[in-house]
Amino acid sequence: MHNLTPQAAPALYRDASPLFDVTPHSAPMLIVQGTSDTIVPPSQSLALQQKLQAARVLVQYISYKGEHGLIGLDQQQKDTIQAQVVAFLNAQEHP
Repeated sequence: MHNLTPQAAPALYRDASPLFDVTPHSAPMLIVQGTSDTIVPPSQSLALQQKLQAARVLVQYISYKGEHGLIGLDQQQKDTIQAQVVAFLNAQEHP
Protein backbone atom coordinates (compact mmCIF):
# COMPACT_ATOMS: atom_id res chain seq x y z
CA MET A 1 0.00 0.00 0.00
CA HIS A 2 1.88 3.00 -1.28
CA ASN A 3 0.24 6.35 -0.54
CA LEU A 4 -3.31 5.08 -0.83
CA THR A 5 -5.72 7.85 0.03
CA PRO A 6 -9.37 7.55 1.04
CA GLN A 7 -10.26 8.90 -2.38
CA ALA A 8 -8.10 6.32 -4.18
CA ALA A 9 -9.16 3.32 -2.09
CA PRO A 10 -12.47 4.08 -0.33
CA ALA A 11 -13.36 0.40 0.24
CA LEU A 12 -10.00 -0.26 1.90
CA TYR A 13 -10.45 2.69 4.24
CA ARG A 14 -14.03 1.69 5.03
CA ASP A 15 -12.94 -1.87 5.85
CA ALA A 16 -10.23 -0.54 8.19
CA SER A 17 -12.60 1.76 10.08
CA PRO A 18 -14.07 0.53 13.37
CA LEU A 19 -17.04 2.85 12.75
CA PHE A 20 -18.68 0.29 10.48
CA ASP A 21 -18.26 -2.62 12.91
CA VAL A 22 -20.14 -1.13 15.89
CA THR A 23 -22.98 -3.27 17.22
CA PRO A 24 -24.81 -3.33 20.57
CA HIS A 25 -22.42 -6.19 21.44
CA SER A 26 -19.26 -4.12 20.91
CA ALA A 27 -16.89 -3.97 23.85
CA PRO A 28 -16.72 -0.84 26.01
CA MET A 29 -14.35 1.63 24.42
CA LEU A 30 -12.05 4.36 25.62
CA ILE A 31 -11.02 6.94 23.02
CA VAL A 32 -8.03 9.17 23.78
CA GLN A 33 -7.70 11.95 21.21
CA GLY A 34 -5.46 14.95 20.70
CA THR A 35 -7.21 18.08 19.46
CA SER A 36 -4.35 18.68 16.99
CA ASP A 37 -4.11 15.10 15.75
CA THR A 38 -3.33 15.03 12.03
CA ILE A 39 -3.13 11.23 11.76
CA VAL A 40 -6.60 10.42 13.12
CA PRO A 41 -8.85 13.46 12.76
CA PRO A 42 -10.82 14.23 15.93
CA SER A 43 -13.99 14.19 13.83
CA GLN A 44 -13.48 10.47 13.20
CA SER A 45 -13.10 9.73 16.91
CA LEU A 46 -16.20 11.78 17.71
CA ALA A 47 -18.15 9.91 15.02
CA LEU A 48 -17.09 6.61 16.59
CA GLN A 49 -18.13 7.86 20.02
CA GLN A 50 -21.56 8.86 18.70
CA LYS A 51 -22.03 5.53 16.91
CA LEU A 52 -21.14 3.62 20.09
CA GLN A 53 -23.51 5.75 22.15
CA ALA A 54 -26.30 5.16 19.63
CA ALA A 55 -25.70 1.42 19.99
CA ARG A 56 -25.78 1.82 23.79
CA VAL A 57 -22.17 0.74 24.16
CA LEU A 58 -20.21 2.23 27.05
CA VAL A 59 -17.73 4.74 25.68
CA GLN A 60 -15.55 7.40 27.25
CA TYR A 61 -13.85 10.12 25.21
CA ILE A 62 -10.75 11.81 26.62
CA SER A 63 -9.64 14.86 24.68
CA TYR A 64 -6.35 16.65 25.27
CA LYS A 65 -4.64 19.64 23.69
CA GLY A 66 -1.90 18.02 21.69
CA GLU A 67 -1.02 15.81 18.77
CA HIS A 68 -1.29 12.09 18.01
CA GLY A 69 0.28 9.77 20.57
CA LEU A 70 0.32 12.32 23.42
CA ILE A 71 2.96 14.37 21.58
CA GLY A 72 3.36 17.79 23.11
CA LEU A 73 2.17 16.85 26.60
CA ASP A 74 4.28 17.20 29.71
CA GLN A 75 4.65 14.32 32.17
CA GLN A 76 1.94 15.61 34.50
CA GLN A 77 -0.57 15.72 31.64
CA LYS A 78 0.41 12.20 30.57
CA ASP A 79 0.05 10.97 34.14
CA THR A 80 -3.45 12.49 34.36
CA ILE A 81 -4.53 10.71 31.17
CA GLN A 82 -2.96 7.47 32.36
CA ALA A 83 -4.95 7.70 35.60
CA GLN A 84 -8.15 8.17 33.57
CA VAL A 85 -7.28 5.15 31.43
CA VAL A 86 -6.62 3.00 34.52
CA ALA A 87 -9.90 4.15 36.11
CA PHE A 88 -11.82 3.24 32.94
CA LEU A 89 -10.22 -0.21 32.77
CA ASN A 90 -10.81 -0.84 36.47
CA ALA A 91 -14.46 0.12 36.09
CA GLN A 92 -14.83 -2.52 33.36
CA GLU A 93 -13.30 -5.16 35.60
CA HIS A 94 -15.58 -4.29 38.53
CA PRO A 95 -18.80 -2.74 37.19
